[in-house]
Amino acid sequence: MGLARDRLNGLLASPSATSLAHVRALALLAWIVTDNATWVMLHFAAFPGSDLTYRLLWLFDAVVITVEALQTATIYGQLPLQLSNAGIVQQVS
Repeated sequence: MGLARDRLNGLLASPSATSLAHVRALALLAWIVTDNATWVMLHFAAFPGSDLTYRLLWLFDAVVITVEALQTATIYGQLPLQLSNAGIVQQVS
């Protein structure tokens, strides 16, 4: 998760970043979330009679990773909008 966050922060700081680089970083973030959900589903399918404690432990890890991914996507999504709104305001003035 930290790799995707660091990559997105680097892209936001780079004025020469291409849109392909942004798409690749967002794809990495989506892949992390998808892989995390796959691991949880595989665990539940492989161990259907497992104890509730183990299931909650797997779900806790999955929820933490998902929340971090959503936080990163939210921050990354807001910054370009703020920059574009600032550009529109400067063009109108």
